[in-house]
Amino acid sequence: MEPVLKKICDEVATLAGELRSAELSRDEVVTRLDEIAQTARAEIHADREPPGLRPFVPLEERLAIDQKLLDALKRELPTLERMLSDMRRSQADRLYRFYYQSLKVYYLQPLTSEAVDLLRAFGREIDRPLCRRFEQIVAEGTGWEFDFAHNDAWSLHTRPIVEAYWHAMYFIEMMVRSATEMERAESSLPSGWAAILCLYGNR
Repeated sequence: MEPVLKKICDEVATLAGELRSAELSRDEVVTRLDEIAQTARAEIHADREPPGLRPFVPLEERLAIDQKLLDALKRELPTLERMLSDMRRSQADRLYRFYYQSLKVYYLQPLTSEAVDLLRAFGREIDRPLCRRFEQIVAEGTGWEFDFAHNDAWSLHTRPIVEAYWHAMYFIEMMVRSATEMERAESSLPSGWAAILCLYGNR
């Protein structure tokens, strides 16, 4: 299913175009916006996971999984460092494009996808998927192609791209830090390492 945010952005962009060409009255605009909001609320509610409790995992078992992940991060540290360097270098220019309203902000997406592929690969090391919350952020911030209609709702279309990029870069950076600074996985968790464990549902 197409992410809810993308549908909202497309509908708002269409509405903005119709309003600009004076095809809609004020009352019609209000009605359309209300319909968009109601549809979005319904789809978000339908897509929400039931709260449920995570199954209990003994501490020793969790630490064993943590250590396996940390070992994988240390083994692939050069790859992580290259990815982090590429992402830091790219954001300086591409984030400027967000404020300049240039289509080049869309060029953040390939690096986001590359970073997410790397994160998923580490998940396979411990047989864990990425958490649904992160996957939703990535889904809403990738797969975009520039359309001139996006200029009418620029932030709605491009902020998710920037957000997905930053979240992916954050986890890559925390992995580099953890692989560099941590000797072994312990029950006492630095914040960056705890975030990584949340990403894989082991926290």
